[in-house]
Parts: sequence; structure tokens; C-alpha cells
Amino acid sequence: MNDYIWLLPPAHVSNSGEQLSLMDFNSHRIMTFPGPAEIGVGLLKAMDGELTEAQINTLEHAQDIVSVLEGEGLIVRLKRPLSEILEGRVWASRQLAYYAQLCHEYPERCLDALADKRVAIIGLGGIGMQAAQALAGAGIGGLILSDFDTVDASNLNRQFMLSTKDVGRLKVDVVRDYLLDRHPHVEVEVHAINPFESDSSQWERGDLFLFCGETHLAGDANELITHKPVIQAGYIGKEGLVGPLRWVEKGTPCHSCAIKPSTQYKEFYENEIKLGTSWNCSGSTINGVMGNILAEAASRVFMPWMDDALALNEAIYMDMKTLTMRRETIGSEVPCPHRVLPS
Repeated sequence: MNDYIWLLPPAHVSNSGEQLSLMDFNSHRIMTFPGPAEIGVGLLKAMDGELTEAQINTLEHAQDIVSVLEGEGLIVRLKRPLSEILEGRVWASRQLAYYAQLCHEYPERCLDALADKRVAIIGLGGIGMQAAQALAGAGIGGLILSDFDTVDASNLNRQFMLSTKDVGRLKVDVVRDYLLDRHPHVEVEVHAINPFESDSSQWERGDLFLFCGETHLAGDANELITHKPVIQAGYIGKEGLVGPLRWVEKGTPCHSCAIKPSTQYKEFYENEIKLGTSWNCSGSTINGVMGNILAEAASRVFMPWMDDALALNEAIYMDMKTLTMRRETIGSEVPCPHRVLPS
């Protein structure tokens, strides 16, 4: 009875003068409530996340209507008032409403869980950049960004943070400026380096790694990332990929051991001849789709109450030609001396 009651947003309410109607916007099913409409309207307005269930139940017809709405999955419960949850982070109102769709009981946990976490993103191409923006908007507390490349005009079809005036600048500088201008609540740390050729101690601050670089470079990870969870993302032609999530605490092999087979391509890439028009198939939409799916999977790592983590020991594929998605299980039998089996 001490929970604060919030009508699942955005509720659609209609008042004919004689009866109150409420539309379940997920199914477009309309429910009607007996009694004077003005009483029902007043009651629904009171479910604004500022009153406890005990306070609301003092209103006329409240217990019956709350019971019906909760049975229909239209009641959100909060541990503290909505205004207190959003205090100092008004930007998060729509994000919280999204979390309420996923988690009717205490969705503020999602914002709270992300606020003190840092995600390290290796590679700021179209996917990495999109994931950084989505995570910042989702409420992540910090981002550690690594990319030693500069902005090229060919990046502009998909890397939306960039503009023509940025050509020649370091990507990490442009992305940092963009994020801080739009999301001042996020702590942004940037490194214009090849992370696989530098001191790895700086990465210890990351709680999760997103690898968004060239796939064959993942083989260079060596001992850089072992005990931290890692998610890969990318695409080949028209098909995008997110996963697998490698998380030793969940019993999976670490990223470094799992991607060692990619070293079979090392000699090929060392002797590769660059053809003038062998451009990477980097479409604007595939980058946006996969970057956002990656950010969603990353967010769920910090939300154990949302069921199993997305992409854990699986690869999520998106075929952009047919707009179909499939999920394939990735075996965890890879030998890994770093594995920490769950107790």
C-alpha cells in the first residue's frame, strides 16, 4: 500500500459525459467504467505517480478501478514519487515511460541501475556511434570511447553525429562534443588509440565492453578483455549481427578465448590488397538498427530483473532485405582458463 501508483503511460482517456472510457493503447481495446465520468477522470488523474496506493484508495470507487486496471496490466508501481525520480533528470521522462512498458513494477530501477555504470565502446563507426547515443539517452552514467580514426566524407551517410565541417577531425573528439552537448549528465572519456596496442589498465573502469570494430581485429584482443562482459556487433553485406554476449560470471568463455579462431585470417589480412571500389557495405539503416539493438542488449546486462540477458550465448541476426530476425545459440564449450562458473 506504500507503492506510488502511476497509470501506464501514455493512457488514452475519453469522457462522453455519462461514462469514462480508457483505451489500452497496446491492444487498442476500449474499457468503460460505470458511474459519473467526472469521478473516474479525477481518479485517473490522481494516478500520476505522486500518491500512494493507500492515499488513492481513499477516493470514491478507487479500490475497484485500481484492481481492474492492475489486472489489465495498466498500473505501474513506483518506490518513490515520480517527481522525485525525475528530479534533476527531466530528460528521462520518456525513457522512464518506456521502461514502464517493460517492467510494471519499479521501472525506476532501470534508470538507477544505469546511472552508475560505464560502458566502453571500441570502434566508433555507424554501429558504435549509434549505440553510444542510445545508451546516453537510456541513462548510462559513463562512456569510455575508443577509436583512432578521423572523419571521412564517406562516413556521413550513417554516422549521424558527424557533419561536413568535421572531416579530418578525430572521431572521438566529435562524438564527445556531440554527446556532452546533448547529454550533459553522461561522463564521457575518449581515447584516440588502438586499444589492442596500448596499456589495458584504463579499461578496468568499464563495466561492459561493446566491440564494434572490424571483425578480424577481434582476434587481437588477447588478454585485454577477459573478466568483463563483452558484446560484439557488426554486419556482413545486408545482414546485421549483435552478439554473442560473453560473460564469464555467467559461465561463458571470455571474449579473448572465444574469438581466437579468427586468427586464422591473420595472414590473409596482413597481405590483403586493397581494391579501389571494394567499399564496406555500410548502409545507413543497418547501422541504426543494429546499433540500437546493441544498446538495448547492453542496457539489459545491468537489469537482471528483466529475465535473461539478451544475446547471452546467442547471435541475433537481422536480414535487412526481408526485415526478418533470427536468433542462433552459440555453444559455450570453448576452452577458457578464465571461465568463472556460477556457484
